Amino acid sequence: MQKKNIISLIVGGMVLAIGVVVLLGVYKFNYLSGKTNYDVDGNEINQKQNKENQAVGDDRDKHGCIGSAGYIWSEDKKECVRPWEENKKVSHLISPEEFKKKLDSGKYVLVDIRTPEEFKEGHIPGAKLNLDFYAPDFKDKVSKLDKNKKYLYYCHSGHRSGQASKLAKEFGFTEAYELDGGINAWKEAGYKIQKSVSWYKPKPGISWQWQLDGPINTSYNVNLYDIDLFDTPQSVINKLHSQGRKIICYFSAGSWESWRPDAGKFPKEIRGKKMDDWDEQWLNVTQFQKFAGVIKARMDLAVKKKCDGIEPDNIDGFSNKTGFKISSQDQLKYNKWLASEAHKRGLAIALKNDIEQVGQLVNNFDFAINEQCFEYNECAPLQAFIKQGKAVLGVEYELKKKKFCTRAKVMGFSWLKMNYDLKGGRDGC
Repeated sequence: MQKKNIISLIVGGMVLAIGVVVLLGVYKFNYLSGKTNYDVDGNEINQKQNKENQAVGDDRDKHGCIGSAGYIWSEDKKECVRPWEENKKVSHLISPEEFKKKLDSGKYVLVDIRTPEEFKEGHIPGAKLNLDFYAPDFKDKVSKLDKNKKYLYYCHSGHRSGQASKLAKEFGFTEAYELDGGINAWKEAGYKIQKSVSWYKPKPGISWQWQLDGPINTSYNVNLYDIDLFDTPQSVINKLHSQGRKIICYFSAGSWESWRPDAGKFPKEIRGKKMDDWDEQWLNVTQFQKFAGVIKARMDLAVKKKCDGIEPDNIDGFSNKTGFKISSQDQLKYNKWLASEAHKRGLAIALKNDIEQVGQLVNNFDFAINEQCFEYNECAPLQAFIKQGKAVLGVEYELKKKKFCTRAKVMGFSWLKMNYDLKGGRDGC
């Protein structure tokens, strides 16, 4: 009896297996001939189209794709696919190696779709756009990108970029490539990442002290101290930092000062006329490349001494009698270079005076320092900094406080009444 049961089970299993094979054969025949009612995703196919496909017959193309079954050749996937599969995504998943090759070609815009915090921790060099996938306005920002440009984009491991590829199709991008495995795969492939540099950004209304001569008076309860880069001992900077003060380090970027320790490094041919009221000579910023190394070394010293930012003085030579033909464009080029070099080092940078170019430089500089704009009735342009949430610091030497303090407060400026020598006294609004 037990032997018969075993035989019955075996026979039953064989019959079931034969049935499954037959069903699969029927499904395959129907699918390839266009008779099946569903595509590879289980979506129902129009019955009329099935009949039309069946009537056409087995018309294989040069790639072996069966047209009667609704297949076409995909150059991207190198295989026969359904039309709706070919058009399902406009973006393409590529390896880190392919991704880097396209990036190095310079023909693509690199987009990081991670959060700003992730971006700062490390991103692929060349990522100009950081569009946070989780931000409420992500979809809107993507829709405004130039659809005719070519894009490379990535996230952390590929999940977000996979979802973003649907938007690429929805918004009609012509060409976009997704990094397979995200930045994780990029790092595993041995490619470098770049960390974002951040720096101090003074806000409107902060209090400050400006002293460029004599032993620094560290007793003022202010947010920021502006002091000389060369003359201020490290111990003073450390003490001010321990008190919670931010430090801005002063040096001249547009004049030659004979007493500075690096004065001999400036070529004689770029030294011009003597400045009015000061024992300094204007520098020819049209040839700033000749002394760029000295200026960069000064910024490096500011980093070494742990300054939070810099105040490069005399960067308005184009509007003064320097002995050189310096155009406004020459000055803009030099000033923007200064800002770029400071930011590379994580230093905030002040736009010192140069009222005439505020509108063209407000986006490059982090705050402004001005002398006597109330006396000369030229404070209005500085409002551009306030509108961007950037501090405007300044002094008056001649006017009495009642002539400017109220107006300075209304405008959001941080103003002082000072003596010309800047030796440690302070009278704030």
